[in-house]
Amino acid sequence: MKYPFILLVLIGLFSCTDLKKGEQIHSIEEMDKSLDSFHTILAENNFSSISEFSTIANTTDSRIKMNYESDTLELNFARKLDAYNKMRKSFGLLNLFFIQLSNDIESEKIVLKKLKLDIDNGNGERDKYASHINFEKDKVEKLNNSLLDYISLRESTLRTFNDIQDEINTFSLSLLNKKVQ
Repeated sequence: MKYPFILLVLIGLFSCTDLKKGEQIHSIEEMDKSLDSFHTILAENNFSSISEFSTIANTTDSRIKMNYESDTLELNFARKLDAYNKMRKSFGLLNLFFIQLSNDIESEKIVLKKLKLDIDNGNGERDKYASHINFEKDKVEKLNNSLLDYISLRESTLRTFNDIQDEINTFSLSLLNKKVQ
């Protein structure tokens, strides 16, 4: 009599785990869909579409450094030059940020695929599936925040570029004209 009771308890425990299985798989699939969305958004805001701006900014900055000799600037213009220099450096950060986000999204997709496979096959410690899923949810949320930070930095960098590029470029070209004369 004792063995059938133990057998029933074990069947009950495993069936509870199996009931959670569908919910756990659904949770992983939702995270995977989020990662697909992140990948799409990142592709729409890729760095290569703005890399030409980086080249333009670096060329302008180089022209100023090579041709500017005075140590006096109007305060307002000096602030614009400072903002331009920060913006120019942001292009490098954006490139690194883009590469890192792309890699992190792909890595997380692989981890989710493995976790889903483990849950489907009942591999590993079943009682820890929920904590693994929560851990991966936190990672997906961090990726979401990083993506938002990337887009925000990209937009502010482009805004600064569009606001002051013409004025700074005109100044750099005027330095060339002064050197020729």
